Amino acid sequence: MKDIFGIIITIIFVNIFMNCSNSTPKNALIDEEYEIVRKNVQTFLGADYKAENFTIITENFVDGMQNQYIINFAFDLNKKYLLYEGKNIPAKLLFEKFDEGDWRCTYNSVHVEGVLNLLK
Repeated sequence: MKDIFGIIITIIFVNIFMNCSNSTPKNALIDEEYEIVRKNVQTFLGADYKAENFTIITENFVDGMQNQYIINFAFDLNKKYLLYEGKNIPAKLLFEKFDEGDWRCTYNSVHVEGVLNLLK
């Protein structure tokens, strides 16, 4: 009887741990979105431009349900674009947690707003 009780407790703790580990988007998912930013910079500005020095400014849950997670970040261009210095460019990612527990990026400001966001 103690063995069954021990197994049940172990299963409960493993389940709790698995759910806690999915509480925010994984770094790999965030890195995928940064790669989209890099590609969009080259698409909008040219192949010789690169997005670099990504810095997270703030990150937090949008609501009490913890189903949406926002990351405000900034990045630099590797060189000036015309007269624009291209430093500390603000951008935003919004992730949503779906029923199956998977996080997905539903908004990437550089992807959506494109070159207009880059040249503000």
